[in-house]
Amino acid sequence: AGVEALAELEDMARYTARYYHNIKPTDLKWILVEASGRILPEVGEAMGTYAIGELRGRNIDVRLETRLDTCEDRVAVLSDGSRFPTRTLVWTAGVKPAPLLAATDLPLTERGRLRCTATLGVEDMPHAWAAGDAAAVPDLTASEPGRETAPNAQHAVRQAKVLADNV
Repeated sequence: AGVEALAELEDMARYTARYYHNIKPTDLKWILVEASGRILPEVGEAMGTYAIGELRGRNIDVRLETRLDTCEDRVAVLSDGSRFPTRTLVWTAGVKPAPLLAATDLPLTERGRLRCTATLGVEDMPHAWAAGDAAAVPDLTASEPGRETAPNAQHAVRQAKVLADNV
């Protein structure tokens, strides 16, 4: 959610800046702060590394193994000691299914997502369907067996159409 939002916001701001003579795209500062050692774990390490390269190619500062410690008086302070003046801070959390699922007897993956078939049926549960962040849907296009589709907006939109047909 956060990486996608950052990329879209940066793209929109860069595009919009051309209509304001007093704002240059280089005046805009974008920083992606990630507590773990990689981004986009749901799409695999190679794609996450590729995405970092693409973001950095757009002058987005990517900080791995770093956290936001504080943000007070328009200054963001990171765990590595970096300080940045800011008027806008966008906080996003990783994609995680609703905790309610853990309290059910439905089949779940180790990440707490519902185990589903490619047609969005919940495994071993006739007439039960799932889609979106809560659904672990097999990725039929992956070269590695057992891969799941990433829990992102693109897959959720496609899944919504299949889910509507199922219901």
